[in-house]
Amino acid sequence: MPKSTAKALGVVIWTKGASPCDCRAIIWCEDQGDLALFDSREDGLGLSEPLKEGDLVQFDLAQVSSQRRARNPQKLVRHCFSGLVDALRPVSRPLGLAPVGNVVPFPGR
Repeated sequence: MPKSTAKALGVVIWTKGASPCDCRAIIWCEDQGDLALFDSREDGLGLSEPLKEGDLVQFDLAQVSSQRRARNPQKLVRHCFSGLVDALRPVSRPLGLAPVGNVVPFPGR
């Protein structure tokens, strides 16, 4: 059961599934908080077409356990931000890699 719900806007940054009945997506939310997950099998009612990267959507934002879920998304503008993912990729920070061999590095030595 969701803890709370609120209306939110977001941009779809990843999708999987070619039909409205089997569509999964990750949505970057306007509040710059954690990303919201969408799964049409659990969260969608009446999608006429699957969500696509770059779509601007309005949805009910629900906190379910440790996940933010996008429920009942409605497309406001199709492909509005279609280049967003490619624009973000070069400015993203690489993940730090753990030292090899279980060795703890000492700075300055």
